[in-house]
Amino acid sequence: MKNKKQNFFYFSKTERNGAFGLLLASILLFILPAYVSRLTRSKTPVDFSAFRSAIDSWESAQSEERPTLPASAALDPNTATFEEIISFGVSGSAARNLISYREKIGPFRKKEDLQKLYRLSAAEFSLIEPFLRIGPPGDATPEESVVSPVKPELFPFDPNTASAAAFSKLGLPERTVGALVNYRQKGGRFRKIDDLKKIYTLSEDHFNRIAPFVRIDTTGSTDFQRSERTEAEAKPAHYAAADNRPQPVIDINLASAEEWTQLRGIGKVYAGRIVNFREKLGGFCRIDQVAETFGLPDSTFLGIRPQLQLSSIFRKLDINTADQEQLKTHPYLNWKQAAAIVSYREQHGAFGGLDDLRKVLALPAETLEKIAPYLSF
Repeated sequence: MKNKKQNFFYFSKTERNGAFGLLLASILLFILPAYVSRLTRSKTPVDFSAFRSAIDSWESAQSEERPTLPASAALDPNTATFEEIISFGVSGSAARNLISYREKIGPFRKKEDLQKLYRLSAAEFSLIEPFLRIGPPGDATPEESVVSPVKPELFPFDPNTASAAAFSKLGLPERTVGALVNYRQKGGRFRKIDDLKKIYTLSEDHFNRIAPFVRIDTTGSTDFQRSERTEAEAKPAHYAAADNRPQPVIDINLASAEEWTQLRGIGKVYAGRIVNFREKLGGFCRIDQVAETFGLPDSTFLGIRPQLQLSSIFRKLDINTADQEQLKTHPYLNWKQAAAIVSYREQHGAFGGLDDLRKVLALPAETLEKIAPYLSF
């Protein structure tokens, strides 16, 4: 039995050589194909020409879609329509974002303001930046726009007889020219230079500039004075008697509508308007504000002004808590300005004072000056 096992595990020299050769052949069969493959691998570089051609075609198509604009083309972001904006290569969403911003926040003052638009990419801004032309903001105050585009001239004039064209030639704003002419048409007369200050739309700078050239005819021969005498002579006796009676003096912030009717020229309609205007304001902060009442003639206001006295404002507006509805009901603010105030407050926090409010682009200096007495911070 033992001999059989020994014979089973015994290999002759020939058998051993054969087994070794078989093992070597197996190893070569596994290694040789990989080796041969590496030797025969092509050394020719991959041809990327087709891929490059496709990229070039795509870039060419993109450049064709981009508008080619003449150097003289201009884009004013404060006035451009949606169609005009996208014609400069701006996406529709960015164009809508631009229009929404200027309606809710206010006009763009400089080119860099457009970078605040979160939908306008840096590439789009770079594309339109050379064409941006920002003109005067649409909410420029009347004091900033003069009727005549020519340089103002200074010359002697009589404010009681000068034409609207003459006032414009002096460099006065359109609103002031209208107020001067309207004042005269309703019976008003300037008897001394300081009477021009009664025109509340005439700024101090404009007054100081034209005052040295004012020449008022004091000879008493004007048509106005003649008509004034005629009117006095034709007055009924009870009117003449009434002129000699003590004139009532009222507090413009406390007087009721009925008390206002005690003043000459103020009926129920005007009295109601004055009181309604006062309530919306929160009180008058100066006597001349009464003249801003809708429809109230300047001549009527000037006639009653000596009978008016002023007390303090009775209601102020908390600029840090008032919502858009409360803000827009104030006579000196419109809904766009109210929205801009609320939006700025939500983004930057509470207003610390008037200097913070000046950062709201939708509020021109004239509006800030008028609204300031009514604000609390």
